[in-house]
Amino acid sequence: MSGKEEKHPEGRYKVSWYEGGRKRFQDVGQEPDAALAALTRREKTLDALAVGVEVKGEAENKARQTLTSAVAQYLSDTKDTKSKKTAHAYQLALTRFQESCRKTFLDQIEHRDLNPTYIAYLKRQGLSDRTVYNRYLNVVVFLNSYGLTGLGGAKKTWPKYTEKVVAAYEKGELKSLFEASDEHDWMLFKFFLGSGCRDQEVATATWQDLNLSAKVFTVTTKPEWGSSPKDYEERQVPLPDKLLEQLKEYRKKHSTDRLIFQNSSGRPEQHFLRRLKNLALKAGLNCGHRVNKNGLRCDKHAVCENWELHKFRKTFATSHHEKGGIFGPHSAKVAQTFRAGNHYGLPRELGYGDRAGAATGQFEFCRPQLAS
Repeated sequence: MSGKEEKHPEGRYKVSWYEGGRKRFQDVGQEPDAALAALTRREKTLDALAVGVEVKGEAENKARQTLTSAVAQYLSDTKDTKSKKTAHAYQLALTRFQESCRKTFLDQIEHRDLNPTYIAYLKRQGLSDRTVYNRYLNVVVFLNSYGLTGLGGAKKTWPKYTEKVVAAYEKGELKSLFEASDEHDWMLFKFFLGSGCRDQEVATATWQDLNLSAKVFTVTTKPEWGSSPKDYEERQVPLPDKLLEQLKEYRKKHSTDRLIFQNSSGRPEQHFLRRLKNLALKAGLNCGHRVNKNGLRCDKHAVCENWELHKFRKTFATSHHEKGGIFGPHSAKVAQTFRAGNHYGLPRELGYGDRAGAATGQFEFCRPQLAS
């Protein structure tokens, strides 16, 4: 209101439609995902009725709909309305829920099927506390979309996890990382660092999204690859002159490619994190004492938790927080955007604006010889 964003946790979503000349409403709860799924189902029902297809009464469907059919329908709707990554997360959560829940019909599901049964089942899988929480939330949203609200219980009884501090990369470790890079990885992680983009945004970035004259990169929806910007809002990211010059040179070797960082099949690369961890191991940058759930130690394996893609976003945010960050005067333009509240989707509550630990100063990394 009055130009300021407001949040109202007490609000509820409703789906409305016309039936027999009268406007009807359906309360679909407080979760945006559940509301969107309910809207999609209502649209499909109305489309079916419009062409003469018989649709069973909604009350009858909800009363005795099987868990299996409900999950299949929900996942189909999710694929139509969510990113590939989000749809996959729901698929994992609901598959595990079906494995743990012995109920046949939706109306048989009780609170104890989620807590403690589902939580205990997830923990036996060796999942982290945060992953257990996310899976639990996914199932609650799924149940809410079918009008089964309250089964998750009060949020204070949900799985607990410790929020990790989002750290920034130090100048020295980034210098060593880039010195160990080949041409492709050097340009790839420079782009992560200079744009502050998420992994899927980088994976589906095309040369057409890059406006060299305006010096901006536009994050756009890519339906053919199941990719969309966070909160479905396209945005423009100003890029520093030095990065633009490097991209121009890089494009000379990739003039026929549509994607900036495509794989050998011409499709979006899906292994950025693996590339980063392999590179960190090659550069001797692993801490040496982390052990993953498979028992692999990071002194000899590419499993160090200190190397994550989201840390480039942290470094980007903190280094541009004030004029004179990584890219010098360019940071003033980015800092202005931060102050306006549109900090490229980098939430302040996750500490992306915290300057502590930021790798500030001018970065000039040794560039590998471009392949001929």
